[in-house]
Parts: sequence; C-alpha cells; structure tokens
Amino acid sequence: MELKQELMVWLETDRKQITMKSKPKGHVYNWERGFYNDLNTKYITDEEGLVLVKKLVRHWKLPNTEVIYNRNSDSGKAGYGSFRCVLWLSHNPSLFLICHEVAHLLCAKKYGSVNKHNRKFVRCMKTTTNYVRKKYYGFFDIKKVKVLKPEPTKEELKLKKIELVKIKVHHYEKKIKMYEKKLLKAKRSLNILQRTK
Repeated sequence: MELKQELMVWLETDRKQITMKSKPKGHVYNWERGFYNDLNTKYITDEEGLVLVKKLVRHWKLPNTEVIYNRNSDSGKAGYGSFRCVLWLSHNPSLFLICHEVAHLLCAKKYGSVNKHNRKFVRCMKTTTNYVRKKYYGFFDIKKVKVLKPEPTKEELKLKKIELVKIKVHHYEKKIKMYEKKLLKAKRSLNILQRTK
C-alpha cells in the first residue's frame, strides 16, 4: 500500500513535469523495484538478454538497436535515434532492467522524450513489463530461448545445398512418373477412339 500511495503522489506531482533532476536520484527506481519485484529478482544471461531485446524491438517496431554490456550492478542506459538505438546494460541483467531501458526507447518513439521519468514513461514501463510477463517470463525457466548460433562454415553450406538439390531431383522424378502414367492413359484412350471409327 505504501508503494502504491507513493506512486500516486509521484504521478500527481508529475503533472508539473518534475523530472529526475529535481527528485532524489533513486526515487523512481525505488518504487519501480518494489512494484516489479518479480522481474527485478529474475536474472538472465547476456545471450538471453540479446534475444529478448531483439524480440521487444521487433514487436514495437523500434529502430535497429545495439546492446553493449559495460555497466555495473544491474544498471543501464538508453540512447534513441531515428535510425539506430543503443542500450548499455550490465552483465547478466534482470528482466526489470531490460523492460526499463526498452520502455525509454518506446517512450522516445511515442512522445519524443528519452531520459525523463514522467507519467508517459510510466505508461510505457507498464506496457513493456506486462508484455514480458505474458510472453517471455516462463521462457527463462525452461530454457526455451534460442541461443544465437555461430555462422555455418563453407562445408556446411555446401552440404545444405546438396540436400536441397536432392529434394528437388526427387520431386521432379515423382512428377515424371506421374506424367508418364497420364501419357499412357491418354494414348490408350486415343487408340480406343480411333478403332471405334
């Protein structure tokens, strides 16, 4: 209840466009970590983080986003551009951190503000967290997330091409047999018609 009351007071004061500069530095993060405690305590690997960011960027049609792991102690930063975005994240990030930083990008796309923690940002944060809870929360428990595969070698590519050609040959051979049967039937019917004359 205290967290909810604190959030309501903060949203009311936000009508005057109070930003992080005029608030204590950890004010926003404190109530966020309380509200989204389930996401805040769920950590994933760097590779899983890349996959999740890619899926979220594709879902909201955000610009091409690069992820850089160079931050400390579950912290992040977002940079938005019309053609390219950058997310700076800590290693083994929490789901909450990814939702928070992607919400900055979503807020920038919709409203034009990146670094402000205002009412519009709260809406975007709610959107991202609800989507992640619904779609991807359980995926990180049962390891359904696809790990990025290394690029195939020349030999592997050659083998794949050979398999594709074999499939095509088999397909055309079946068609040839089918048309041979149809041709025989057509010739028989033609002979029968000619005899009847």
